[in-house]
Amino acid sequence: MTDEHVARGASDWRNSADTVLYLRRDPTLGEFAVVLRHAKQRVGPRHRPMWFSLEDVEPGKAVCLRYGGTYSDDAQGVQAAVQKAVAAIAEVLKSFPAGIYQRDLCAQVLACGVSKATYRRGLDVVRGKSPWLYGPLRGKRQAVATEDRHGRQVFLTLDVAAWPADEDWDDA
Repeated sequence: MTDEHVARGASDWRNSADTVLYLRRDPTLGEFAVVLRHAKQRVGPRHRPMWFSLEDVEPGKAVCLRYGGTYSDDAQGVQAAVQKAVAAIAEVLKSFPAGIYQRDLCAQVLACGVSKATYRRGLDVVRGKSPWLYGPLRGKRQAVATEDRHGRQVFLTLDVAAWPADEDWDDA
């Protein structure tokens, strides 16, 4: 069922409510991510969907709500997939401090369950050809990997100075 077809109250009279908000979990955005949709508004415009995450600050006492941004069924899934690809690429590059050939990097990232198209998008982000979709570098085109050509093959190395510190990812 979509948000337009959910039950709305004890009697389930369709269209009896003036405003309907629809909340659902979305595991593609994170373990505790929730999408909020403005499903119905009798008077006035509907607002665009947004997502946020809930995190325990003190278990059983306090919860922190972190705004994630606007949500789109099409773009959000792509963004989450690219985020997974970028994380996988970074982990492989970190495990090879001397560098790795691009074809070997591709094979290892594909083994992590990332599709080839998503790997290419993630690689463009890491190489600085596409803007970052999340984190402290969001919206910037910043390369965090250096490229060297060895004949026809590309050799990639993680630029540790360009990669943000772990604390920066938490603040973002």
